[in-house]
Amino acid sequence: YDHRADLYAFGVMLHEMLFGRRPLIGDVSSIAHAHAHVAVPLPDSGSPELRRILDRTLASDPSERYPRADAMIEDMETAIDRLEASETAPRVEEPTSEQLAFERRWTASMTGHLTGRDGTRDGTLLLAVHGRLVSLTPDGDPEERTSLSGGVSEILAGGDSRGTIGWRNRDQITLLSDGERHEWSLDEEVVDGVYDALIGPRGQMVAVRTGEFVQLHELDGTIRWRASVDTCGMLPGLCFSDDGERVWISSEAPRTQIYGVSRDGEVQIRTSAPAHDISLIGSSTEAVWILCQSEERLCRMHVDGFIEEEMELFHTPTTVHAMSSSHVAVSSAKHLELFRSRPLQSRALVRYPAPAQPVVVGDGGIFQTSQEGGYTFVQYWDLQPIGS
Repeated sequence: YDHRADLYAFGVMLHEMLFGRRPLIGDVSSIAHAHAHVAVPLPDSGSPELRRILDRTLASDPSERYPRADAMIEDMETAIDRLEASETAPRVEEPTSEQLAFERRWTASMTGHLTGRDGTRDGTLLLAVHGRLVSLTPDGDPEERTSLSGGVSEILAGGDSRGTIGWRNRDQITLLSDGERHEWSLDEEVVDGVYDALIGPRGQMVAVRTGEFVQLHELDGTIRWRASVDTCGMLPGLCFSDDGERVWISSEAPRTQIYGVSRDGEVQIRTSAPAHDISLIGSSTEAVWILCQSEERLCRMHVDGFIEEEMELFHTPTTVHAMSSSHVAVSSAKHLELFRSRPLQSRALVRYPAPAQPVVVGDGGIFQTSQEGGYTFVQYWDLQPIGS
């Protein structure tokens, strides 16, 4: 029996006593994986001496932990003596949000390779697998929606899975809406430069972004308006407001700007962005989420151009996901940070149950996809408050 496991358990208890939360969040499987591969992140608050003790006690490698309990006790006594001498005590950091855990509900497997995916706001995952479009709900029942002819460059999901959905195959866009099928081709001048396309929340419009402009289409392909912008390569710079009445665009010509454009093409909002490398993500009617990647912070900009709130992120962000008008999630290599808009400071940091990047949908959980041996696997993980 390795007694250093007991010292690790003591470190977990000490962490919760000092900082008001557990060092790692997740189910048994994800926590076991994190214990073996990830260093426990410690808050900046509290006594530096006690934080050094925790860092050694909670080391993933047992050889880096205290060899004996009396060695740890000796360091703790020294730390306490220094605290008493300076008449200070470690500050207890209250949890700023609920504590969440991943709980896997089901795993589904399908024959064939995955060629596209997207999530809707009502919590449905759309997959292009082996020539067919399949939808999966959090209940885990796959439903084949239609067959797909040719390749798929991108899946297009609307505000809900029973509204308008579709896919893009290079220059060809196909939409399914209210039992009708719409097919149309993009202009030759934009085909090679298309970065992405998305359906508005109400399923009535499709926005297409290239390196030079953004254009808004009716469901039959008619161009409603075209805005010339420089979206600076592959930076995500396009999203709809929740009511579908406004398109948000980021531009870097001649400096980073954010535009709010109505469905009729009127530029209603124009303001300077808070950083150069920004991502825009699904917004409410009154505001838009802005991820400043190099500065590692999340902002919420009001329609009058005022940066309402901002929050520093724990880890270098890779993707921002809209979960609803009141929730947003930012993913990094191994973490998912959840935010509420009112107040923005309410947050939860959750480790991925696996290193794969998730598709985040709805307020309730995440889908994860993987491929192996000609099969596509999908797992759904609920986000549940600890102790519920």
